[in-house]
Amino acid sequence: MATLMIVTCPLCATRYEASSDAFEPAGRKVRCTNCSHTWFQETEEAEQARLGLDSDAENDDLANQFDDEDGDDITDIESEAARLASASRRASAGYAENRTLRKQAVYGWLSLAACLTLFISGGYQFKIPIVEAFPAAARLYSELGIEVNTRGLAFHNLTYKQEFENGIPVMAIKGNIVNITEQPLVIPRVRFGLLDDAAQEIYHWNIKVTQKPLAPNETLQFSSRLASPPVAARNLQVRFARLRR
Repeated sequence: MATLMIVTCPLCATRYEASSDAFEPAGRKVRCTNCSHTWFQETEEAEQARLGLDSDAENDDLANQFDDEDGDDITDIESEAARLASASRRASAGYAENRTLRKQAVYGWLSLAACLTLFISGGYQFKIPIVEAFPAAARLYSELGIEVNTRGLAFHNLTYKQEFENGIPVMAIKGNIVNITEQPLVIPRVRFGLLDDAAQEIYHWNIKVTQKPLAPNETLQFSSRLASPPVAARNLQVRFARLRR
């Protein structure tokens, strides 16, 4: 792993700061930019090991030997340090830029998720006004598994069965109507439809339950009876009749 090391010119004692990997593995020849003296510079580890074995005279001989050689492949130590510093700055700038781009991407996805959440939440919270303004939206909500009650009235505990009176079959229907809003509501006519095996309506009738408005959260029981229902009837559909405009 590269570390910073202090390189000192043996002639004028000018000190330089450089990366240790510039001198690995076997050292290299450098030049002092202050006095132009050249010498062979090893890594700190190699230099410490050699100083423990070599005499000062041997070190001087080694320095003089490199002084006499030609100037090919001589490294300007200050230029090398500047190059390393420049490379370090470029690497830091690149890292900072990539980090900024990653943050922007994360914030962008979070913003998109927040917008979608608000859109979905608003679409669910205001589903009744949306369907009242755009009736076709009711089908979309239904396909999403969301039933939209625009009337504020709901059917509870619906039951129907076939009975006999004087040998005549009679369909008996009963259930409750609940006001699920916070305001009184007028109950429209209740519409009953009989469906065949293909879910096609083959017969229907309406009844008026009451003229009195239903108070908030109030429940009203209703019932209806149909004599001699169609033989092909297989199912019953109960809903509120459409209001006449």
